[in-house]
Amino acid sequence: MVCVLVAALLLLAPAAPSSASPATGPNAPTSGEERRARAQAAFENGRFAEAALEYEALWREGHGASDLFNAAASRFALRHYAHAVAHLESLLALPTLTPEQRGEASNLEKIARGKTVAVTLVLRSARPLATPLTVTLGTVSAFASDVRPDISKTIGPGDRTALALDPGVWRVRVDDPRFEPITLEVRVEASAPTAPQILELRARPDARALRRFALGWGAAGAVGVVTGAGLVGAGALVGGSRQSPRSPSPC
Repeated sequence: MVCVLVAALLLLAPAAPSSASPATGPNAPTSGEERRARAQAAFENGRFAEAALEYEALWREGHGASDLFNAAASRFALRHYAHAVAHLESLLALPTLTPEQRGEASNLEKIARGKTVAVTLVLRSARPLATPLTVTLGTVSAFASDVRPDISKTIGPGDRTALALDPGVWRVRVDDPRFEPITLEVRVEASAPTAPQILELRARPDARALRRFALGWGAAGAVGVVTGAGLVGAGALVGGSRQSPRSPSPC
Protein backbone atom coordinates (compact mmCIF):
# COMPACT_ATOMS: atom_id res chain seq x y z
CA MET A 1 0.00 0.00 0.00
CA VAL A 2 2.85 2.39 0.76
CA CYS A 3 4.27 1.72 -2.71
CA VAL A 4 0.90 2.66 -4.20
CA LEU A 5 0.87 5.85 -2.15
CA VAL A 6 4.37 6.77 -3.27
CA ALA A 7 3.34 6.30 -6.89
CA ALA A 8 0.25 8.45 -6.37
CA LEU A 9 2.27 11.06 -4.53
CA LEU A 10 4.74 11.30 -7.38
CA LEU A 11 1.84 11.47 -9.82
CA LEU A 12 0.39 14.57 -8.21
CA ALA A 13 3.66 16.22 -7.22
CA PRO A 14 4.62 19.19 -9.39
CA ALA A 15 7.80 19.03 -11.39
CA ALA A 16 10.96 19.86 -9.48
CA PRO A 17 12.73 23.10 -10.44
CA SER A 18 15.61 22.76 -12.88
CA SER A 19 18.02 24.62 -10.63
CA ALA A 20 18.01 25.49 -6.97
CA SER A 21 17.55 29.10 -6.01
CA PRO A 22 20.70 30.71 -4.61
CA ALA A 23 20.94 30.77 -0.81
CA THR A 24 21.59 34.05 0.89
CA GLY A 25 22.51 32.70 4.32
CA PRO A 26 21.56 30.11 6.92
CA ASN A 27 18.33 31.97 7.74
CA ALA A 28 17.27 32.54 4.16
CA PRO A 29 13.61 31.76 3.45
CA THR A 30 13.00 28.35 1.92
CA SER A 31 11.00 28.23 -1.29
CA GLY A 32 7.89 26.11 -1.71
CA GLU A 33 9.72 23.88 -4.18
CA GLU A 34 12.52 23.19 -1.71
CA ARG A 35 10.09 22.44 1.10
CA ARG A 36 8.06 20.19 -1.18
CA ALA A 37 11.18 18.29 -2.25
CA ARG A 38 12.16 17.86 1.40
CA ALA A 39 8.68 16.58 2.29
CA GLN A 40 8.75 14.13 -0.63
CA ALA A 41 12.17 12.84 0.49
CA ALA A 42 10.85 12.42 4.04
CA PHE A 43 7.87 10.43 2.72
CA GLU A 44 10.01 8.17 0.55
CA ASN A 45 12.32 7.49 3.52
CA GLY A 46 9.46 6.55 5.83
CA ARG A 47 9.35 9.78 7.86
CA PHE A 48 5.65 10.13 7.29
CA ALA A 49 4.93 12.46 10.22
CA GLU A 50 7.49 14.97 8.98
CA ALA A 51 6.07 14.76 5.47
CA ALA A 52 2.49 15.19 6.68
CA LEU A 53 3.23 18.31 8.72
CA GLU A 54 5.17 19.92 5.87
CA TYR A 55 2.53 19.19 3.24
CA GLU A 56 -0.24 20.43 5.56
CA ALA A 57 1.67 23.67 6.16
CA LEU A 58 2.18 24.14 2.42
CA TRP A 59 -1.55 23.68 1.82
CA ARG A 60 -2.52 26.14 4.57
CA GLU A 61 -0.18 28.71 3.04
CA GLY A 62 -2.06 28.58 -0.24
CA HIS A 63 -0.11 26.13 -2.31
CA GLY A 64 -1.48 23.59 -4.80
CA ALA A 65 -3.95 20.74 -4.50
CA SER A 66 -1.08 18.26 -4.81
CA ASP A 67 0.10 19.30 -1.33
CA LEU A 68 -3.29 18.42 0.14
CA PHE A 69 -3.32 15.05 -1.61
CA ASN A 70 0.21 14.31 -0.42
CA ALA A 71 -0.75 15.34 3.12
CA ALA A 72 -3.60 12.81 2.93
CA ALA A 73 -1.24 10.12 1.62
CA SER A 74 1.18 10.84 4.47
CA ARG A 75 -1.60 10.63 7.07
CA PHE A 76 -2.79 7.39 5.48
CA ALA A 77 0.72 5.94 5.81
CA LEU A 78 0.66 6.95 9.51
CA ARG A 79 -2.72 5.19 9.88
CA HIS A 80 -4.33 8.52 10.72
CA TYR A 81 -7.27 7.59 8.55
CA ALA A 82 -9.66 10.22 9.91
CA HIS A 83 -7.27 12.96 8.85
CA ALA A 84 -6.75 11.33 5.47
CA VAL A 85 -10.52 11.30 4.93
CA ALA A 86 -10.83 14.96 5.99
CA HIS A 87 -8.04 16.04 3.64
CA LEU A 88 -9.48 14.07 0.73
CA GLU A 89 -12.99 15.41 1.29
CA SER A 90 -11.59 18.94 1.06
CA LEU A 91 -9.62 17.97 -2.02
CA LEU A 92 -12.60 16.43 -3.81
CA ALA A 93 -14.59 19.61 -3.18
CA LEU A 94 -12.18 21.55 -5.42
CA PRO A 95 -13.47 22.11 -8.97
CA THR A 96 -9.98 22.31 -10.50
CA LEU A 97 -8.98 18.62 -10.25
CA THR A 98 -8.29 16.70 -13.42
CA PRO A 99 -10.21 13.44 -13.94
CA GLU A 100 -7.04 11.49 -13.12
CA GLN A 101 -6.49 13.40 -9.87
CA ARG A 102 -10.15 13.04 -8.88
CA GLY A 103 -9.98 9.30 -9.49
CA GLU A 104 -6.86 8.91 -7.33
CA ALA A 105 -8.36 10.99 -4.52
CA SER A 106 -11.71 9.15 -4.64
CA ASN A 107 -10.04 5.73 -4.47
CA LEU A 108 -7.85 6.69 -1.53
CA GLU A 109 -10.77 8.35 0.28
CA LYS A 110 -12.86 5.19 -0.06
CA ILE A 111 -10.06 3.01 1.34
CA ALA A 112 -9.33 5.39 4.22
CA ARG A 113 -12.99 5.72 5.19
CA GLY A 114 -13.31 1.95 5.31
CA LYS A 115 -10.66 1.90 8.05
CA THR A 116 -12.43 4.40 10.31
CA VAL A 117 -15.30 4.01 12.76
CA ALA A 118 -18.56 5.80 11.97
CA VAL A 119 -19.73 7.94 14.89
CA THR A 120 -23.08 9.73 14.72
CA LEU A 121 -23.14 13.30 15.98
CA VAL A 122 -26.50 14.77 16.95
CA LEU A 123 -27.00 18.48 17.49
CA ARG A 124 -29.89 19.58 19.66
CA SER A 125 -31.02 23.16 19.97
CA ALA A 126 -34.16 25.01 20.97
CA ARG A 127 -34.54 26.21 17.38
CA PRO A 128 -33.36 24.56 14.13
CA LEU A 129 -30.06 25.81 12.78
CA ALA A 130 -30.54 28.51 10.16
CA THR A 131 -26.90 28.49 8.99
CA PRO A 132 -24.08 25.91 9.12
CA LEU A 133 -22.20 25.19 12.33
CA THR A 134 -18.49 24.30 12.63
CA VAL A 135 -17.49 21.42 14.91
CA THR A 136 -13.81 20.96 15.78
CA LEU A 137 -12.44 17.44 16.29
CA GLY A 138 -9.11 16.90 18.05
CA THR A 139 -7.31 13.75 19.11
CA VAL A 140 -6.20 13.23 22.70
CA SER A 141 -2.74 11.78 22.00
CA ALA A 142 -0.95 9.48 24.41
CA PHE A 143 2.48 10.61 23.18
CA ALA A 144 3.89 14.09 22.66
CA SER A 145 5.33 13.00 19.33
CA ASP A 146 1.85 12.15 17.99
CA VAL A 147 1.04 15.55 16.50
CA ARG A 148 -2.20 15.77 14.54
CA PRO A 149 -3.98 18.96 13.51
CA ASP A 150 -7.58 19.58 14.46
CA ILE A 151 -10.26 18.60 11.98
CA SER A 152 -13.01 21.12 11.27
CA LYS A 153 -16.37 19.74 10.21
CA THR A 154 -19.09 22.03 8.88
CA ILE A 155 -22.57 20.77 9.64
CA GLY A 156 -25.51 22.14 7.69
CA PRO A 157 -28.95 23.04 8.98
CA GLY A 158 -29.66 19.32 9.50
CA ASP A 159 -29.12 18.16 13.09
CA ARG A 160 -27.30 14.85 12.47
CA THR A 161 -24.07 13.85 10.74
CA ALA A 162 -21.72 10.86 10.57
CA LEU A 163 -18.09 11.33 11.58
CA ALA A 164 -15.30 9.05 10.33
CA LEU A 165 -12.95 8.68 13.33
CA ASP A 166 -9.97 6.52 14.24
CA PRO A 167 -10.11 4.41 17.40
CA GLY A 168 -8.94 6.42 20.40
CA VAL A 169 -10.05 9.41 22.41
CA TRP A 170 -11.39 12.46 20.60
CA ARG A 171 -12.37 15.88 21.87
CA VAL A 172 -15.37 17.43 20.11
CA ARG A 173 -15.72 21.20 20.49
CA VAL A 174 -18.22 23.82 19.44
CA ASP A 175 -17.10 27.45 19.67
CA ASP A 176 -19.74 29.41 17.83
CA PRO A 177 -20.72 32.99 18.76
CA ARG A 178 -24.38 31.96 18.68
CA PHE A 179 -24.02 29.26 21.36
CA GLU A 180 -22.32 28.61 24.66
CA PRO A 181 -18.97 26.78 24.21
CA ILE A 182 -19.22 22.98 24.40
CA THR A 183 -16.49 20.34 24.82
CA LEU A 184 -17.29 16.64 24.66
CA GLU A 185 -14.80 13.79 25.04
CA VAL A 186 -15.56 10.68 22.99
CA ARG A 187 -13.85 7.29 23.24
CA VAL A 188 -13.99 5.38 19.97
CA GLU A 189 -13.48 1.62 20.03
CA ALA A 190 -12.61 -0.45 16.97
CA SER A 191 -14.38 -3.55 18.27
CA ALA A 192 -17.62 -1.98 19.53
CA PRO A 193 -20.00 0.57 18.05
CA THR A 194 -19.87 4.05 19.53
CA ALA A 195 -23.16 5.44 20.83
CA PRO A 196 -24.46 8.57 19.11
CA GLN A 197 -22.89 11.67 20.60
CA ILE A 198 -25.34 14.43 21.51
CA LEU A 199 -24.36 18.09 21.67
CA GLU A 200 -26.89 20.27 23.46
CA LEU A 201 -26.62 23.74 21.93
CA ARG A 202 -27.57 26.53 24.32
CA ALA A 203 -27.96 30.00 22.83
CA ARG A 204 -25.74 32.74 24.20
CA PRO A 205 -27.60 35.60 25.92
CA ASP A 206 -28.08 38.51 23.57
CA ALA A 207 -25.46 41.17 24.28
CA ARG A 208 -27.94 44.01 23.81
CA ALA A 209 -30.33 42.45 26.33
CA LEU A 210 -27.47 42.08 28.80
CA ARG A 211 -26.55 45.76 28.35
CA ARG A 212 -30.15 46.83 28.89
CA PHE A 213 -30.34 44.67 32.00
CA ALA A 214 -27.10 46.10 33.35
CA LEU A 215 -28.21 49.68 32.69
CA GLY A 216 -31.59 49.03 34.26
CA TRP A 217 -29.97 47.43 37.28
CA GLY A 218 -27.61 50.38 37.63
CA ALA A 219 -30.46 52.89 37.50
CA ALA A 220 -32.50 50.88 40.02
CA GLY A 221 -29.46 50.66 42.26
CA ALA A 222 -28.92 54.41 42.12
CA VAL A 223 -32.55 55.00 43.05
CA GLY A 224 -32.19 52.54 45.89
CA VAL A 225 -29.10 54.32 47.18
CA VAL A 226 -30.86 57.69 47.09
CA THR A 227 -33.94 56.24 48.77
CA GLY A 228 -31.83 54.52 51.36
CA ALA A 229 -29.93 57.69 52.07
CA GLY A 230 -33.22 59.54 52.47
CA LEU A 231 -34.48 56.92 54.90
CA VAL A 232 -31.28 57.11 56.90
CA GLY A 233 -31.56 60.91 56.99
CA ALA A 234 -35.20 60.76 58.04
CA GLY A 235 -34.31 58.24 60.70
CA ALA A 236 -31.62 60.51 62.02
CA LEU A 237 -34.06 63.40 62.19
CA VAL A 238 -36.65 61.31 63.96
CA GLY A 239 -34.07 59.95 66.33
CA GLY A 240 -32.72 63.44 66.91
CA SER A 241 -36.16 64.75 67.68
CA ARG A 242 -36.69 62.01 70.20
CA GLN A 243 -33.39 62.58 71.90
CA SER A 244 -33.30 66.44 71.88
CA PRO A 245 -32.49 67.84 75.33
CA ARG A 246 -35.36 69.33 77.27
CA SER A 247 -35.17 72.61 79.12
CA PRO A 248 -34.19 72.11 82.73
CA SER A 249 -37.09 72.30 85.15
CA PRO A 250 -37.11 75.35 87.34
CA CYS A 251 -35.88 74.60 90.79
